Amino acid sequence: ANDDLDKACVCFRNAICIDKYHYNAWYGLGIIYFRQQKFRYAHSHFKSALEINGQSSVLYCYLGMSLEALEKYDEALENLEISISLNPKNHLAKFKRAEILYQLEQFQNALDQLLLVKNNAPNEVQIHLLLGKVYFKLDQPKNGFESFNIAMNLNDPKNSSNVKAIIDRYIGPDQLNE
Repeated sequence: ANDDLDKACVCFRNAICIDKYHYNAWYGLGIIYFRQQKFRYAHSHFKSALEINGQSSVLYCYLGMSLEALEKYDEALENLEISISLNPKNHLAKFKRAEILYQLEQFQNALDQLLLVKNNAPNEVQIHLLLGKVYFKLDQPKNGFESFNIAMNLNDPKNSSNVKAIIDRYIGPDQLNE
């Protein structure tokens, strides 16, 4: 997998050498650095791509995600807002906004955002997991249990231990099936 990323980096760099305005190459390098958790590099490359194509909802979303990873939550939220304004159907940007609101302990705002996202992507495990966490923070355990149960039912059995570990932190290992 690392060999493929290295080859992709070479291709993207070559594309930039040929055409420094090739925003997809800047974006591609940003994605690679993001996956490698080199968030400063990712941020820099997403910014370069945005300088070329400033109307891309996707680029603003990934710039926001890199800022979130750098714990620059206010800037991340600003970029996610721009992403959503450019494309109101960008559900990833809305979900990432909800995650940041949760981290900032703005639980009601996170819930409002998640309910919108859930309506458009009802089969996403991560949405239901975060909903469950938010409901517990808002002292709505019944809704929290329901969201966690949905997450377990949607989850791929191969990954069930990850989902179960998250749920266990909130409600204990034996309460989910009661």
